[in-house]
Amino acid sequence: MIHCPDGKEMPAAPLSEFVYKDNENILDLEQHVDARKRIFFMRVG
Repeated sequence: MIHCPDGKEMPAAPLSEFVYKDNENILDLEQHVDARKRIFFMRVG
């Protein structure tokens, strides 16, 4: 699980680059934002 402050810059690009370079696939991805705390969560499988 990845988490970071909610905003315009998300960690998706570095994550997908890491997966690509390791010759893997993203089979499942879930996203959630805690609006009150302004935190972005992403679960990748």
